[in-house]
Amino acid sequence: ALEGCGVELVLLRTSPPPAPGHPVSRALRAAGRRLTTPRLRTTLRAQRRRLRDRLLPQRLEEQTPLALARSESAYVAGEIARCRPDALFGVCISAALYSLETPLPIVYCSDATARLINTTYPDYACRSEAYKRECDHLERVALGRVSAGIFSSAYTLTSAVEDYGLPAERAHVVPLGANVTAGETPLRPDPPRERRLELALVAADPERKRLDLCIDVVELLATRGWQAHLHFVGPPTRRASASPRVTCHGALRLSDPGDRARHQEVLRRSHFMLLPSLGEMYGIAPCEAAHFGRPSIVSAVGGLPTVVLDGLTGRVLPVAASAADYAEALIACSAPETYRGLSSAALARAHEVLSWEAWGVRTSEILERVTREGRAE
Repeated sequence: ALEGCGVELVLLRTSPPPAPGHPVSRALRAAGRRLTTPRLRTTLRAQRRRLRDRLLPQRLEEQTPLALARSESAYVAGEIARCRPDALFGVCISAALYSLETPLPIVYCSDATARLINTTYPDYACRSEAYKRECDHLERVALGRVSAGIFSSAYTLTSAVEDYGLPAERAHVVPLGANVTAGETPLRPDPPRERRLELALVAADPERKRLDLCIDVVELLATRGWQAHLHFVGPPTRRASASPRVTCHGALRLSDPGDRARHQEVLRRSHFMLLPSLGEMYGIAPCEAAHFGRPSIVSAVGGLPTVVLDGLTGRVLPVAASAADYAEALIACSAPETYRGLSSAALARAHEVLSWEAWGVRTSEILERVTREGRAE
């Protein structure tokens, strides 16, 4: 997107290529591959485990957030000296900025902050308080070095300003683009007819994005006389696989042309995108649905209210909303004139705001401004 706006990009590594491992460990592994005697292979594996255990304390010390950050900062400083760029731009580069000393203007881009990640995602929320304090310290120092912070949502921007002290005048909301679009295919989304309603959910984490609630919604709609069906893209659960009202498409890889075409077909045949997440940094699925003229019904968490404008491109419901609340919202939004208005507004916003082209234009403007101001100083 940036290159399409005339920005010349030079890739700076944040660390050297990974080391091949301890030489003694490598030698033991190589010897083990040449042995055919099970007893000798077992002995060598035991020797490797003992070596690993002796090295582990040192490695753990080297892997703390601040230790890694210092290492990345030092490496990036060398890269800057080698390449001599006009400005430094990076996505999620808090670690690289931590102890970096440079006169270059810095533009930082992210869809999250350490505080949001460590309170939203279970894998991080369960980590020690000491780990979280280090992450907070690292993020605060890093954001103190930036000339401009670009965040995908108002939610993340607020955290950067209020939790980490980034001056508000340096913070900007620039929504991300979609990775799945309709291309040149003409779009004429028709409202639901004869009480037939096709819904889509894209969720790599079915629990956090509440697949079961979505199934509750289609089952409740069925009791009210609607022929509702859910298309689920993601790892199937037992309940989803067993439900006659759910089609499980599996976890689709966008790098695979067949999977990408299947993903596009799911969006084309669906009337709405559902995403009642408990936590969400941005919400790429409703962004992609908008490129197909499909409104979304989402929860009011994280970046979702930035992606979906309540009452204009879909509905944003309270996180405590029930299956009945979602069903009522879907029924109300399925009225022909209401649906056409939502669909038209979603498609217009997709092209004007929720695209990588729009992101590139806005971000390149910020880059040019801070670079110009840096030269003036």
